[in-house]
Amino acid sequence: MAQDARDSEDFLERIMFVAGWSTRRRWRAALLALAAFVVISTVSYAFGFPQTVALFLAVTYLLATCGLVGLPGAWLLGILAFLTLAINSILLYSDVYGEVHVHNAAGLYTNTFSAAIILSQFVVVMIVSTAVGAVGMLLMRTHQEVVARRHTEARYRLLVEETSDVAYISDLNGHFTYVSPSATKLTGYKREQLVGMHYLELVVPEWQEATLAFYKEQFHSGLPETIFLFPIICADGDRRWVEQTVVLETDGDKVSGFHALVRDVTDRKRVEDELQSARDKAVRASRFKSQLLANVSHDLRIPLSSIMLIAEMLQKGYYGDVSEEQEERLQIIRDSGAMLQLLIKNLLDEAQLEAGKLELKMQPFPPEYFLNITSVLKPLVEQRGLRWEEDLADNLPSVLYGDVDRLKQILSNLVTNAAKFTRKGKVKLRVFQPDNAHWTFEVSDTGKGIAQNVLSHVFEPFWQEDGSITRGEQTGIGLGLSIVKQLTTCMDGSITVDSIEGEGTTFTATFPIPDAYRQQKTEEQVAEPFVEADAEITQTSKPTLPIPDEADAELLEEGGREPLNQSTDGVPSEAEESTAAKSSAEVSSEDADEEPTQPPTSDDEKSQNA
Repeated sequence: MAQDARDSEDFLERIMFVAGWSTRRRWRAALLALAAFVVISTVSYAFGFPQTVALFLAVTYLLATCGLVGLPGAWLLGILAFLTLAINSILLYSDVYGEVHVHNAAGLYTNTFSAAIILSQFVVVMIVSTAVGAVGMLLMRTHQEVVARRHTEARYRLLVEETSDVAYISDLNGHFTYVSPSATKLTGYKREQLVGMHYLELVVPEWQEATLAFYKEQFHSGLPETIFLFPIICADGDRRWVEQTVVLETDGDKVSGFHALVRDVTDRKRVEDELQSARDKAVRASRFKSQLLANVSHDLRIPLSSIMLIAEMLQKGYYGDVSEEQEERLQIIRDSGAMLQLLIKNLLDEAQLEAGKLELKMQPFPPEYFLNITSVLKPLVEQRGLRWEEDLADNLPSVLYGDVDRLKQILSNLVTNAAKFTRKGKVKLRVFQPDNAHWTFEVSDTGKGIAQNVLSHVFEPFWQEDGSITRGEQTGIGLGLSIVKQLTTCMDGSITVDSIEGEGTTFTATFPIPDAYRQQKTEEQVAEPFVEADAEITQTSKPTLPIPDEADAELLEEGGREPLNQSTDGVPSEAEESTAAKSSAEVSSEDADEEPTQPPTSDDEKSQNA
């Protein structure tokens, strides 16, 4: 059937050879047809043909030619031809009495017709010629549609055959009825081999069931288009991944087959698999690191607690008097132990933050409590010969909001970090309210600053500015600012850093204030939850450490101390945090990468104990 239609189109194209003519050429053809009309009329009469026959032939030829050519003015030319022929007949073949004679072949006037008979002949010629012209116009329009369709088919054929993607058509049984030339390059089979082949012969055996189910699902669900990814086997045995877009082919309301576009995505699939493998390895490594940090940090606390406990008891004379030199050495042990405690605490925090197990205690608190935290950090700054400044804005609300313990940790890390990298000048804390929904604190210094090209890396875990393993005077492992960033984010806050080399650095942390706490509160409404917390900050009692076993517990009881159970969640207890906070006034915080202070003299220690 398709071949018959194409043969008909070929015949139409042959008889419509004028389809490609320009408008000017068509008008020339029409004028030639008009001239031919005059010539035929004259010659017909001269040789004795009846004028009626000559009229019929000439006008039919004219209108048919104009109709086939497809000129819009064909009908106008036909009417003008009729009028010209009528006038010519009346003037040439009429006598003075108005009778019209038709000349026969013998040259005799044998019949007389009235003008009405000739006019009726004109009407007949008009009808016949109009019909012929209409057929010509219809053929012309059909021919144009055929030509346009063939041009479209040629463009699509060129697109399909030149592209690297494979196009194919299959029947409902799954046999290929057409494949594009690029199929040979993809599969290694010739097109003649592929036509008639079942598609499952190209699918990897372990994927055949899934592929068959995919086709059935599309057929039964009636989805017009689907995309499927699966591997195929090439002629040489090589396996390649293809992405196939399948469209149902319908004949009316009935599905007659499938046609699809297939793309070779082997390289893309390999890259995706490599990325997925690398991602899985990174996830496993991260989990291993977090577990290692938690386990190692937890296990380090036990022997470290015993060392610090014994050093403290020796220093306080529980086992007899100690000389001044021995006391200094014991103080070095305690200072180093305090620094290790802070390091372990940061490792535990980092592990919990990465695991998403850190719990926050969000609550309102008065700004004055925030300043009590700084009273612990102020001696650290002044001890390094720096000036400490505080600036509380007058427009601060009576209630701030956050996890007080974690805010203390954030501020401690930022202040000790500022003191560490500042040789002279000051460290300044500024607390203000940028808008009604937030409160902010800034920690700035006049230190050496941070280079602009590394400023974006300061919050990355284990990052050091010099990038080296041996950092000379620099202490810490680079977790402090990372923990600051993560803690701030956990409290729905944000932190930024601005720095100018040689002038200093400013860290700005902003936290939200919930709607319920944006109104001004009285001191009685917010002070009660913080009585115990204030006492914890201001107390100067001796540190209480976790005890790993009964033997150490007996040592504590011997010294008049109550043992504290080891926490099971990997987070230092409140007493341990108090110890860390107190020790941070003597040594720099790990996360802020602070340098350890010089061991105090005997008089210094006695003053502190007092």
